[in-house]
Amino acid sequence: MAFLVIAGLWMVLSGFLFCIPVHDFWNVNPKVRADHCLPEGPVWYANAAMQIFTDVVILILPMPLLSKLHLPRRQKIGIMLVFGVGIL
Repeated sequence: MAFLVIAGLWMVLSGFLFCIPVHDFWNVNPKVRADHCLPEGPVWYANAAMQIFTDVVILILPMPLLSKLHLPRRQKIGIMLVFGVGIL
């Protein structure tokens, strides 16, 4: 859970503070963007990778709790499949 919180904060803050000062984000001059902004490619790829990883973690997180429910096996599998469809 701590990783999810930290990753979420990083993705939000890197979006808001991509450039310092923030108004340079809209500057079309490549020199200004290179001097005052984070590199686009690595930041976006890192954010995309973290987003995919956190999606998978959120998918897997409730599964151990669902497997401990006092239900017939078929119903447990059905509930786990319903939660698993959320990845789509």
